Amino acid sequence: MNDALPSFACPACGNPLHVWRCNPCNASYPMLEAVPVLLPEPEMALADWRNRWRLERQRLYAEERRASAAAATAAGIAAARLNHLAAALAKQRACLESLLAPMLGNDRGGARETLLGLRTRLPGHHAVTGYATNVLRDWAWGQPETLAAARAIRGHLPEGATTPITVLGAGACGLAAELGRERPVVALDSNPLLLLVAARLLAGTTAEFVEFPTAPRHLDDVAVVHLLQPPPATNVQPILGDIRFPPFPAASLPVVVTHWLIDVIDLPLGVLAATLNHVLEPGGVWINQGSLAFTNGNPAWNPCLEEIPEILRASGFEMLTCSEEDQPYQQSPHHRQRRYERVVTWSARKVGAVPPPDNRSPDWLADGAQPIPLLPAFQAQATAVRVHAWIMSQVNGQRGVDAIAAELSRQGLMPPEEARAAVRGFVRTMFEEMLRSGD
Repeated sequence: MNDALPSFACPACGNPLHVWRCNPCNASYPMLEAVPVLLPEPEMALADWRNRWRLERQRLYAEERRASAAAATAAGIAAARLNHLAAALAKQRACLESLLAPMLGNDRGGARETLLGLRTRLPGHHAVTGYATNVLRDWAWGQPETLAAARAIRGHLPEGATTPITVLGAGACGLAAELGRERPVVALDSNPLLLLVAARLLAGTTAEFVEFPTAPRHLDDVAVVHLLQPPPATNVQPILGDIRFPPFPAASLPVVVTHWLIDVIDLPLGVLAATLNHVLEPGGVWINQGSLAFTNGNPAWNPCLEEIPEILRASGFEMLTCSEEDQPYQQSPHHRQRRYERVVTWSARKVGAVPPPDNRSPDWLADGAQPIPLLPAFQAQATAVRVHAWIMSQVNGQRGVDAIAAELSRQGLMPPEEARAAVRGFVRTMFEEMLRSGD
């Protein structure tokens, strides 16, 4: 590892790591090829990602079968499109299997129904391929976007500084690689696919990746196989980690960059700012870039630009610079849609220390032997699951909506009219989900 890069700390206790081992915790942190896994519970996190990949692999296989079956009954251009799609889905499954090989181990896991029941079907941005477009943006056709982002960030860096940069939420590391042409960069992200792609390219090896535009321009654009090329000489160390538990010693980082991150991470901005304050050295600089598209269910977590200086001050920062500009956003040449985002870039200096937030999971979640509290949300979910399971148990190929609704009403759970509407709506939703998924 480059000596100019920062040292690393145990994400669980904060003590220095020695050859990726924390002696006080008696914990070792594994490597995925050239990517250290610096997560508080690395083996459990990797097991979770393996389950997510199994579900994604099954989805790709199911889509391939549907495309092949549809091609068998189609003709002309439609048949050509569907055959092309089926071949590309098989290709992507093989590409991803190769890229994720360092993580997969013996690759045994639960059935699809079990994974779905355990809510492995997560929001898109938490899925293995939730940011697949970012791979293509970083390494296939998005160089203008990367250069625009890097130019804006360079305009906010401390003058004359050649200190290392730590990019948090680095994605597939295209921006990190561009910044790493001038100085050492640590690139941290929580998605193993993005970092394994980056590690392969940074090591000088090509990689294949398939693009599936939602609005393809032409027949050949329905699915496009890209050969991703290694970048010019750069100095980047990818790290698989969680920004809530940054694997860096306290007050050790001179410059931190967050790129399209603060509005998608499940933390209030003030908590994230306090977390970064803890790892920045006195006088260290935080540069943020993104569109500030906060969409949390709690409106208090969705600040506008004018609120941000106040949040930063409360977290030990002073804002130094702030700029806005329109930047291209994921403008694939194979896609009919074109987007620009009004991107905000700011820099803030750490002027005072604040206590680091406690981002740890509850004890009952960290310690599997402790009883799970019966929280109101859990009670509500348990009731909903029982009702859903009961309704599905009534679907036996013989009963209709009216019969199921009548039984629901007879048990005193709902009035007859509401029961009929509820059962019909529930079954309709299940049917529509089946049509969308192709099952």
